[in-house]
Amino acid sequence: MSRWRWPLVLLSATLSVAIAVAANQILAGGVWSWPWIPVSLVLAVTGASVTDILTRPAPAIALRLCDRRGRPPLLADVSAEDLGVHPTRFGRRGASPYVARAVDTRLEQALGDDRRRVVVVHGQKLAGTTRTLARAATAVLAGHRVLVYRPDPRQRLADLIDDARRWAGGPGAVLWLDEITAAHLAELDHDLVDRLPAGLRLCLPCHTAQVTGFSVPQHLARVLREDAAVVELDVLSTDERARLRAAPAYRELAPAIDAGAPLLLGRLLVTLDELDQLLRPTGEDGVDRVALLRAVTDWHRAGVPTRLRRRDLADLHDRYRREIAGTDKLGPSGLARALKAARAHRPPLVERIRDHYVPHPLLAAVTGDPVSDALWDHAEHALSEDDRRHLGLVALDRSDPAHAYALLRTVPDAALDAQVVVTIAEWLNANDDVEPARHWYERAAGSGDPVVSPNALYGLATLEFRVGDLDRARHWYLRTIEAREPDTAARATYCVGLIARDQGDTDGAVHWLRLAIGTGHPVFAPKAMLVLGDHAMRRGEVEQAREWLGRAIASGEAQATPRALNLLGQLEHQAGNLTRAREPLQRALTSGHPTMVPSSMRWLGEVDLSAGRTARARSWFLRAVDSGDPDAAAHSLHRLGTIASADDPAQARRWFLRAIDTGRPDVYPNALYDLGLLEGGLGSLHAARHCYELAAATGHPTITEMARHNLGVVADELGETDEARRAYREAIGCGVDEPVARGLFNLAWLEADQGDTDQARTLFQAAVETGYRPVADQARRAIAELNQRLTDLAAATEFVERGSWRWRYDGRASGGAS
Repeated sequence: MSRWRWPLVLLSATLSVAIAVAANQILAGGVWSWPWIPVSLVLAVTGASVTDILTRPAPAIALRLCDRRGRPPLLADVSAEDLGVHPTRFGRRGASPYVARAVDTRLEQALGDDRRRVVVVHGQKLAGTTRTLARAATAVLAGHRVLVYRPDPRQRLADLIDDARRWAGGPGAVLWLDEITAAHLAELDHDLVDRLPAGLRLCLPCHTAQVTGFSVPQHLARVLREDAAVVELDVLSTDERARLRAAPAYRELAPAIDAGAPLLLGRLLVTLDELDQLLRPTGEDGVDRVALLRAVTDWHRAGVPTRLRRRDLADLHDRYRREIAGTDKLGPSGLARALKAARAHRPPLVERIRDHYVPHPLLAAVTGDPVSDALWDHAEHALSEDDRRHLGLVALDRSDPAHAYALLRTVPDAALDAQVVVTIAEWLNANDDVEPARHWYERAAGSGDPVVSPNALYGLATLEFRVGDLDRARHWYLRTIEAREPDTAARATYCVGLIARDQGDTDGAVHWLRLAIGTGHPVFAPKAMLVLGDHAMRRGEVEQAREWLGRAIASGEAQATPRALNLLGQLEHQAGNLTRAREPLQRALTSGHPTMVPSSMRWLGEVDLSAGRTARARSWFLRAVDSGDPDAAAHSLHRLGTIASADDPAQARRWFLRAIDTGRPDVYPNALYDLGLLEGGLGSLHAARHCYELAAATGHPTITEMARHNLGVVADELGETDEARRAYREAIGCGVDEPVARGLFNLAWLEADQGDTDQARTLFQAAVETGYRPVADQARRAIAELNQRLTDLAAATEFVERGSWRWRYDGRASGGAS
């Protein structure tokens, strides 16, 4: 105000002259001049407004703590409660013994350092920030005067510092700002710190959200970083808990301390039961009372940057009443009664400071529920753009992106930091809100920020990749690479390689993955090695696969290394090197990786099963099942069923059914198929048919055709010759080696059964020509024996009957390990 006083005085004088001239013109020359009347009125209203501003009383700056002569006390002479520490249920008159905190020494050093005269201690509500700072200040600055001012919403921090100047001499003074407002914090800049009078220190106990995150103005963040000593107070550490437990005054806290849960000091020391009861909608005016207390408390908990005035409070109170009562059909508002009772309570639950309302500071600690949607809805429609922006940033800092988005979506780009925009985009993307996410990513990408813009481009690419538009994803990944930010460029290079792989461009995939390796990125270079190893393994390039997997293992990267060890074990198992397979699988087993440990158990079971160590294999599979990992457990359930099929059909059926119940797409068809084999072997042909029908419907690239072939076997055994012939011919036409060969073989037997030996011989020969050895060798023997015995009708009949049963079930051998 002082800065504008003289310009306003000059304006007031000018307006006085202008008003006189205008009034004189109204009746100039004895003739009414009507146009001058509105001009005179406008000038008069403007002059009255300026006069009101000039005569308005200045904000009351008065000390809350002072002696009879109006002098502030020394720090040594005030209590912790005088400085804002909440009374506790321990010790005399609430002054409980202090328990040393880990930050005490650091805080004392900061208070004794004349180079940093702003000291900030922040933490969660009831973390003990005020208590800890008060103890340290009293220990180091006991001879300093402490300045605690009465709150007035019109006060500026600069005015408080100007008033404190007169007390800064001599031993010095401490300006104590407990429960500092966002407006006061926003004033704290380099100029203000530079103008601090010699001998004056600022002590600021506050909430972490006030000094960290997106909502902190850049100039304040710079002051906190360069000019202030900032100390964070967290939950009680192990040593602090031990000291608290050992203190005789706090003996009754032992059960809570021993429980092991994270603890805030204030929650242990302060009695909150009465406030908790007041927040329950009981009694005649319970709904009105709780609506008031929650509305006022949520306003301050949420960090709304403007004062809570009566108009806002009335709207919020009505919204909260409806929410608490669960209905819109309510009687007249009892806000006035609730306010009167809350202000009359001791201590007051709600205080009115001039034209706005504030809650008792402990109400925020008691209210455990999230800030109500009623407040966010009100804020979205009632606040100015600047206030919505600030509150949206506070919501984002407090991990509430949904309400942040609602408040920020209409705020112009220029008013938002690029990192805020990309953070909102990432939240939208994670919640599958594709179009808004795309829009916010594009906003961030256009910011030109050298770090945020590439991250936004990368986010756009991942979004398009996730929705399946690989061409658009590739476009944005290439744009990310062009931005030349090292981290995102390496990630994008790797992802372009994956897209090329998924699109069948083998050479392109290898090219881009090699480029990703060349970036030397600590995560994505090893991941590229892993993918190249897996690619070579699938192509049967054993030595190339060993090389890439070995390099991924050597990288030591936390994710790639255990995966590469697991793949290397599978590679050696497939190559028949069972001893070499065990070593990498054992290493993967001890890696602690949440999915590779169970997978290694499963593959160690496969290795032991291949080595004929059935008991050990069963043990590994059981461990994999017990691990709870969905993939390893499902595969292991299937293999346990396969093992049990040899001697315990009932148990095998239970294992297969459990494997089927997992619904895993790479296990479900195999387990159905093998259950069909089991049921068929037990003579339960209708049960077998049901299993094969389900397996055939899965669309699995090999099991589907094998199941269709075996439906022919079941039909054959049930005497349904035409259905069997149809199924075998369908298998012959599928183009998959095994069911084609087995279909030819079994159809040959069916035709032999029907007396068509020429057709049988032709089909046996076709089975030989498939080159599928397990069937081709049998078909050769069948042709030889058929040719030898067909001259003897009795022998031929015996052969056909014996042969059909001898070879038929080989056509239903399992499709292999799932």
